[in-house]
Amino acid sequence: MARKPEVFVRELSLEEGQRLARTTRTSKNAVRLRRATIVMASTQGQSVPDIAVMFATTQGYVRQVVHVFNERGFAALDPVPGPEALERVLDFLRQLRRRYAGKLYVICDNFSPHKKNEVLIWCAEHDVELVFAPSNASWLNWIESEFAAVRYFTLDGSDYPDRATQEASVGGYLRWKNRHALPKTNFAIGSKVRRPDYLPIAA
Repeated sequence: MARKPEVFVRELSLEEGQRLARTTRTSKNAVRLRRATIVMASTQGQSVPDIAVMFATTQGYVRQVVHVFNERGFAALDPVPGPEALERVLDFLRQLRRRYAGKLYVICDNFSPHKKNEVLIWCAEHDVELVFAPSNASWLNWIESEFAAVRYFTLDGSDYPDRATQEASVGGYLRWKNRHALPKTNFAIGSKVRRPDYLPIAA
């Protein structure tokens, strides 16, 4: 019996199969790894219900991953910011605006929702200025070490059954961290990263 494309991943070439296997072994992105492993399980003939149980997710999610992979190939494995990402950015900015008076300067990276027209217009109307870190230089931002701690204590090796459980775990860690937080001091005034000649000049 022919396999139904809406239930199983299309037949892969040898090169595609090898690429998929490499992705499941080496990907550092949790979403990409999860999707690639679901695709691999489908390629091996495992059913949607079995895969859903394996990943503690819904059958609808498994079908979506398989369907989009059949349409877009390996590009479907990459997480793409959706409308909810834009709304989360705006919601966070609204919270900051309500909490602090006066002009706000918000340091952020080059995540695409940060530069959406909706965000830029809202910031201009509410006296908020976004200060973008240089591209490919997130290591300059102190918050990156904080993010690393969040990933280590709440996300690494995890397999939460749903987003609400994951958010509860992250929230619990952040509340604990805030209870034990101290004011940030010693901002490395003499650090070499503050020198204008520290970064190489592109040819």
